[in-house]
Amino acid sequence: MTGPPSAAPTTTAAATTRPRTPEATGPVRVDVMVLPRTVGGDPATELASDYGCPAPTQSLPDPPPGPTGYCFPALQPLLDAVLVGKVPAGEAIAAAERSLWAQLPAIPLFQVVSVLAVTNRAAAATGAGPGPLITGPLTGAQRWQPIG
Repeated sequence: MTGPPSAAPTTTAAATTRPRTPEATGPVRVDVMVLPRTVGGDPATELASDYGCPAPTQSLPDPPPGPTGYCFPALQPLLDAVLVGKVPAGEAIAAAERSLWAQLPAIPLFQVVSVLAVTNRAAAATGAGPGPLITGPLTGAQRWQPIG
């Protein structure tokens, strides 16, 4: 790679996800997993750890997936390049994020903010309303009801 990409990687290869446990106990369908994310470290390392494709080795031909179970082979060269300093971190992260938003392997559910805007419909479903965010927008999520 001679420089930063001008756009998100494109390919016909599909992204893959694998369950984190090797043995299934029966037919299980997972629609959403809520997982912690590492923060506060090197952003390039965090990005590669969360979304990189672990390379097989002779001693480990089928390496375990990262914490998200997500692997998009077209993104791996960019992740490798940023880790070794061939591509500036800011540019690589921006390109990777464009690709990740298109694939949606992870959706941020919570980010610290001081303002919460909700529609009347969302307020009816969640019970969230105007006011300061003392404990976060997901407080009371267990009581949310589908509407419409």
